[in-house]
Amino acid sequence: MMNRWTLSLIAVLMLGCDQWPPKSMYAPSNVPADREEIDPWTSSLLDVDVPTANRLVGERLKSADPKLSSLVERMAEFIPVQVAFASRRGHVRCVRQYVDAKSNMPQYDAIYIAQPPARKVVLKRIEFFDESLRSTMSEFLERFAGSGEEIEMAGQFAYDHWPTAEEFGYAEESSLGDWKEATLLYHSMNGDAVFIKPNGATAWRVLETDETIPLATTFPEFIELYTDFRGAHEVFDSWAYSEFKDGRTKP
Repeated sequence: MMNRWTLSLIAVLMLGCDQWPPKSMYAPSNVPADREEIDPWTSSLLDVDVPTANRLVGERLKSADPKLSSLVERMAEFIPVQVAFASRRGHVRCVRQYVDAKSNMPQYDAIYIAQPPARKVVLKRIEFFDESLRSTMSEFLERFAGSGEEIEMAGQFAYDHWPTAEEFGYAEESSLGDWKEATLLYHSMNGDAVFIKPNGATAWRVLETDETIPLATTFPEFIELYTDFRGAHEVFDSWAYSEFKDGRTKP
């Protein structure tokens, strides 16, 4: 499988140095002309060095909810190197270095942490979930909504739009079964999607085969599965996840 999430030499050139981790942030991209439009958290990262940005990102992602602790720890492996904007939304591009087993050369994974969603957006979103899950979902959304492998269209957790599986647009609605009213949690870059029910159960919707494949029975279980997968150097879609789960992912 082609790993387009690995940055390799391009990342080295972008960072502009052989030192890891770097000390200086790369110049921000697509900054709005009016900086007053930038949300306060993203703005705080525009003119700082890498150690300061790393501290600010860590403070933002820190959570007292033990159900999210493994994901927070995983994200701490990624070092912020650049602020990037898309559709006026700020993201922090974070990079993790690893050594490729085949070439024995440094390679780089990247993930984007989106600016915090508005509190009213979070409150609206958690109305969908069972009461027992709302606190955890609120913590998750405030930290990870809109975050992922890309900053536009696909490759990230849903930010402020949560279509149902039925609304998402698949050829055979009959294949949705009892997942019709489940809402979007993650949209993969290949068109696959993870949908979630009010009780936190999740399933893959596989674009190529028009299948619904159960993934996790609870949201904490999904967090653990996703955290484990993020230890690999692959994009998050149903095919890469299947290979990872079956132990076929190459280091």
